[in-house]
Amino acid sequence: MSAGHWGLGNLICIVDVNRMQADGPSTGVMNSEPLVPKWEAFGWHAQRVDGNDIDALVRAFDTARSLTEKKPRVIICDTKMAKGVPFLESRDKSHFLRVEKDE
Repeated sequence: MSAGHWGLGNLICIVDVNRMQADGPSTGVMNSEPLVPKWEAFGWHAQRVDGNDIDALVRAFDTARSLTEKKPRVIICDTKMAKGVPFLESRDKSHFLRVEKDE
């Protein structure tokens, strides 16, 4: 909250939104949506991107760095845990379990 108050325009925050917590889907444990208006309410410039898309992330950082307004920036990244590893992508417990040697 204080970053917005103090106009910390050189600060970029990244929020990973993978929609899972150790006890299950975030919406059932503690729903924090809608994130963009909440960050904006505290004086941040907020953008939301596909966090598994490297090009989208680069564009988001470019946008954040190019802003001239004196406010902190947040990049909210919607991600899929273990993206690219099919058996881990579909395993809910991947959030807190290690990958076994045979896997």
